[in-house]
Amino acid sequence: KTTLNCLMGLIEIPPISLRVMSLNMQYAAGPHSDKNFLMRIPLEEQDYNLQSITNLIDEVNPDFVFLQEADKSSSRTDFVDQPQDLVRRLALKGHTYHSSFGSCMDLDEKKWSWAWNILRFLYGKKSLQGMFEYLGIESYQLPKEIVHLHFGNAILSKPPIRSEEHHFFK
Repeated sequence: KTTLNCLMGLIEIPPISLRVMSLNMQYAAGPHSDKNFLMRIPLEEQDYNLQSITNLIDEVNPDFVFLQEADKSSSRTDFVDQPQDLVRRLALKGHTYHSSFGSCMDLDEKKWSWAWNILRFLYGKKSLQGMFEYLGIESYQLPKEIVHLHFGNAILSKPPIRSEEHHFFK
């Protein structure tokens, strides 16, 4: 216990112990991902990686988990709400967590169709293939289906989250 001197006299403050975990989960792409953030992750691979993350959180048993690069309703992860999925998986292991998600990017091909149309047009030009190769983008890496990327940061918290507010840098 810590003793705090104040105007009213001495107050004893009990020690506080918190376990905190920070994890860049790379949208459950796994350590062997080819780093192409647009392509769909096979469901079996995503499930395996989310379960591995769940097992790690279960082992550490933190009070708070800060997740970076979590997907929520992205086409590449079959529109899975990954933070909420982790909450569900942890509940099966006897843990109660609450989640809050803050979006860093909501890149929807339908909303930005003009930009995607230009990208897809340029991508199909043989004369520009050298540029895409230089950037390390292979021709098979632009998905044929409509792309929607929605990812950001999330907090898993054992104490209930009473309020949340999200701020974007400008």
